[in-house]
Amino acid sequence: MKCYRCGQWDGEKCDCKDGQTIFHGDCREILTELPKENFAIISDPPYGMNWRFNGQGSGKNAGGGKSSRFKGSRIAEDDTEFDPSWMAEYPKAVIWGMQHYPHKLKRGSVLVWVKKYPEAFGTFLSDGDLAWIKGGCGVYCSPVINPASFQSERVHPTQKPVDLMVWCIEKVNLSESETVLDPFMGSGTTLRACKDLGRRGIGIEIEEKYCEIAAERLRQGVLL
Repeated sequence: MKCYRCGQWDGEKCDCKDGQTIFHGDCREILTELPKENFAIISDPPYGMNWRFNGQGSGKNAGGGKSSRFKGSRIAEDDTEFDPSWMAEYPKAVIWGMQHYPHKLKRGSVLVWVKKYPEAFGTFLSDGDLAWIKGGCGVYCSPVINPASFQSERVHPTQKPVDLMVWCIEKVNLSESETVLDPFMGSGTTLRACKDLGRRGIGIEIEEKYCEIAAERLRQGVLL
């Protein structure tokens, strides 16, 4: 096992100076070599929808308007029912997509992301997303809304804004010694948020093209 970015891993950290490690591979295999202690999972895993993106947008772009470059895309491992219960075993966890597997999660708090402006409500797919956060019983709404420019800047079909993942990390209330772990890293938004917050993060991604995209995003000096 070695870091995709620097090629090094000593069992605890790699040589990447910004503290962000990327592993390319199946998280079910890689996680057997990582302890649960001092890790907090913050991730947007496959939902088990077997969804093929049809290219529709939201608002005025819905239903045959501007076509998305992600048309026809599929998410790896999305073709079978997903069970996030193993993720919930970590001491701290934020798991997006909770509406798809509530029967697999114990009582906890809920994070709400209203991702559209009101005029776009009901136009295409969901108006918002839900995340399960371990512990408590509250419901908390993110102040982050997708800016119009975000749709053209995305490099992954289910990419979330960096500001949203920053908010998630802050909600978990990590100690100095804890590391953020994203076993379904995608384009690296969680690690980008960790870098901007000065926190250590580890991301795992099964599709190599997204490992390269994530590595490039981490090389940037400004938030993307």
